Amino acid sequence: DLGERDDMKLTVHRCQEITKFIYNHAYVLNLMRKFTNGAELIRPAQTRFATNVLTVQGIVKQRSSLRQMFSSDDWVAYPHAYKRKAATVVDTIFDVDFWESCVHLLKICIPLVKVLRLVDSEDRPSIGYLYESMDRAKEAIRDNMKGKKKLYMPIWKIIDERWSGQLHRPLHAAAYYLNPAIRYLPTFKKDREVEYGMLDCIDVLVSDSKEQDAIHMSINKYDTASGTMARDTAVRCRTTMRP
Repeated sequence: DLGERDDMKLTVHRCQEITKFIYNHAYVLNLMRKFTNGAELIRPAQTRFATNVLTVQGIVKQRSSLRQMFSSDDWVAYPHAYKRKAATVVDTIFDVDFWESCVHLLKICIPLVKVLRLVDSEDRPSIGYLYESMDRAKEAIRDNMKGKKKLYMPIWKIIDERWSGQLHRPLHAAAYYLNPAIRYLPTFKKDREVEYGMLDCIDVLVSDSKEQDAIHMSINKYDTASGTMARDTAVRCRTTMRP
C-alpha cells in the first residue's frame, strides 16, 4: 500500500505528532483554533488512509496559521513551550523539508481519496464510474509529478497491483462499458481489459448461447449508438439517468 512507503509513513507520523500534541493540550488547542479561525486539523473519513491524507491536507492549509501561532507571544507564554515534545513539534512546523513532503504526499494521495469518496457516495452508483475514476486518478498523479516516469511509475505499480489483486473485477469493467455517460465520450477506453471484462460477465451471467448472441447484437447497437440508443430521449438521458 502507498501508506507503507517509508517517505509517506514518516510524513504521516510527523503530522500525527503535531495533531496529538495540539489536541492533547487544551491551551494549545484553543490557541490553534484562535489562529485558524476555528478550522480543525483533523478530518475524519471512512478509512484510515483517507483520514491520514485529509489530516495532512488540513495541516498544509493551516501552514501560515501554525507558523504564526508557534512564533506568537501567546505561545512563548505557554509554560510547556520549551519541553521536548513541544520543541519537536515547533521544529517540524518550521522545517521546509517537512512541508515539501506533505505537498508531495497530497499530489499522490488526493486523487485516490477522490476515488474513495465516489465509492462511499450515495448520490450515484459507484460501480459504473469506479473504473474511469481510477484511470483519472492515475492520470492526475502523473500530471502532478510533471510527467516524470521515475516519480509516478512506482506509484502506478502499487495502484495496479492493488487494483488487479483486490479491486478490479470483470463487473467493474462491464459497468464502465455500459455507463452511457462515459461510453460516448471521446475519452472512453475500450481496451482489452474492458472488452474481456464485458465478455466474462456475459459468459458468467448468461448460459444460453442464443441469449448470448442476442446480447452481443444489442451491444453492437449500443456501441454505434444506433436503434433505440439513437433516439433523442436516449441521447438526452445519457448523463441524467443512473446507469
